[in-house]
Amino acid sequence: FFFIFKDKIGHDYEMHCHLFYEIYYFISGDVDYMVEGKIYHPAPNSILLLKPGAAHGVKINREDYKRYAFHFMPDIIPLEHRDILLSPFYEDNIYYENVDLVSSFDNVLDADNLPKNIRDIAVACRFENILTNIFILGRHKENIDQNPHSAEKIVNYLNEHLTESINLEELANIFFI
Repeated sequence: FFFIFKDKIGHDYEMHCHLFYEIYYFISGDVDYMVEGKIYHPAPNSILLLKPGAAHGVKINREDYKRYAFHFMPDIIPLEHRDILLSPFYEDNIYYENVDLVSSFDNVLDADNLPKNIRDIAVACRFENILTNIFILGRHKENIDQNPHSAEKIVNYLNEHLTESINLEELANIFFI
């Protein structure tokens, strides 16, 4: 895990990718992120999720850019929890605004001050809590979203699975409606 302050102004995106997962929690600054060709202009208290292999880059527009950056491999998460806790990284929406998780991120970092025999356990548990909150954020947003594109997502899903037997209950479970 890393807590990063960056203050280098750049005019181009420094595109790259990694073999690990990344969570960026934005605190302040004026930056743009390009992820897989889509540009995000993060606001304070927003989260951006990056899956392994996602091409991304940052363009810092002004000095005093601050963020939490958590880079992690999936083995920090218990095997039985991985699929569900990592699922938000693979969804269409990887950016969330107005997220109040500063204290959760601070708790993970504070675990570094604990004795070694409990430190790794505390980090893993506290980090799993962050991932659980992110999962819930995505589900809550989907449940209250009145986006007219929701029907489009269902139609796209049906078109991709034309040869399969699909019932209404399955669709409701897949799309959380």
